[in-house]
Amino acid sequence: MSENVEQTGCPSFDSISAYLDGEAEGQETAHIESCAHCQRILASLRTLDEVVTRSCQPPEGLSARILAACSADRETASPTIIPFWGRSLVRYAAAIVVTLGLAFAVKQTVGGTSPDHASPTPPSPTIADVGTGGIGPDSNPIDPGMTRVVSADGGNTAPVNVMPVAKRLVTSQVSHVWGGKSLDRVEKDLSAQLPEGAKWGLTRDNAGVSIQASLTDEQLQKLVNGIHAQGYDLFSPELPQPNQEERVKFLGGSKKIIYQARFVNVNDN
Repeated sequence: MSENVEQTGCPSFDSISAYLDGEAEGQETAHIESCAHCQRILASLRTLDEVVTRSCQPPEGLSARILAACSADRETASPTIIPFWGRSLVRYAAAIVVTLGLAFAVKQTVGGTSPDHASPTPPSPTIADVGTGGIGPDSNPIDPGMTRVVSADGGNTAPVNVMPVAKRLVTSQVSHVWGGKSLDRVEKDLSAQLPEGAKWGLTRDNAGVSIQASLTDEQLQKLVNGIHAQGYDLFSPELPQPNQEERVKFLGGSKKIIYQARFVNVNDN
């Protein structure tokens, strides 16, 4: 690519690249096809495209190895890892541990310290009356209007401004991995949860069940809630998450989302 593509009478580098993509204008097309210098640049671009294409291909047999890992016997010496886009079940468990740690820290802050660790100095004001808010997928967001500061001696209170939860749009394509103790009822469970008239399909193989559906963001949130309520565990962190509507900025029917879900068996037997 060190050659000068801006020689007198030759199209620019962008024009030659556009020709490779089939977007060049007629006059430039005629020149590129008859110019030896432009053809050398064109050959270099084609070589670059081939290298990029090859480098983006997944390793041979990757799909088979993923399916084999999902169906491997849990009683083997090595722990079974359920692959879901680079995250293992161990990382999911670690996330639960971190969440429980945060919940304990919040409890300590709200409830105050124990008598054994009490400070001789006057205690600081604590936050109370936070409603039903908490940490975890089953918790409701904290209502800022229900939050207040309570002084240590039970005196006057003052409202506290609570930072709102940052809302994000759901991407145009969502991929989730779910775990269940039995995959025999997946089709029946989904049929009961999917909205009437929704376009969706289901396939089965030896390692699990895959579905694909076209839904609005609101329909997808309700579907995820319903799947979770039927006893399936979601391993993927991508929005939407079960019972966490407060994190999503909904667009309603103005946006269709392709939802791909993979159901794997996590039965301990």
